[in-house]
Amino acid sequence: EVAELIGVNASVLRFWESEFPALQPKKTKTGRRLYSTADLDLLRQIVYLVRERKYTLEGARTALRQEHTAVAEALSTRQQLEQLRDFLVSLRSAI
Repeated sequence: EVAELIGVNASVLRFWESEFPALQPKKTKTGRRLYSTADLDLLRQIVYLVRERKYTLEGARTALRQEHTAVAEALSTRQQLEQLRDFLVSLRSAI
């Protein structure tokens, strides 16, 4: 479910767990991963840095360590603009 929500394969999520120390979802006794809200926020930031900003994984790790709040704000602004665009498109369709 998280892989679909974030837009990556489950194998990518598992790989990122080994690449980003802050990403450590809890696991059930059967090994199923349970992602917290903070984990989802971190995953969205990673996707933003890697896919949108074209950072390497090393660059994304560094950016998250140094500029955590700046990355979160940029991602939040981007999401708000996308929501606004979707609203305006639906409004235009209704007219």
